[in-house]
Amino acid sequence: LDLAAVGDCFTAGARLIGPQGEIWLEREGMLAALEEAARRQRLHEHSIRRVAAQTVSRDRGRSELAVTTRIGERGEFPVPTRWVFNWQREPDGQWRVASAQWVEVRGRAPSFGMWR
Repeated sequence: LDLAAVGDCFTAGARLIGPQGEIWLEREGMLAALEEAARRQRLHEHSIRRVAAQTVSRDRGRSELAVTTRIGERGEFPVPTRWVFNWQREPDGQWRVASAQWVEVRGRAPSFGMWR
């Protein structure tokens, strides 16, 4: 996991949002949780099941992503998730994620801290 590359995809004020719209983590906490989960869960691969995107305004966008991540010693455990990303164009012209809302995991609403 290239945490620097992942971090560059997010705005400085990015947040992880829960399924009901509650703020779960700020950017640094989100990246730390991702790094810990990747180390503990042995991420093998991701496959995208669905992508939908829309323009909200000139400098804002929204996308929905359904992905399956395979975890485990040999990637034997598929974990389907669904996310909503809110994007914004930064002053440098790059599009970055301002918020990532975790909507679903294995067909159910995720709960805060379940990645631990």
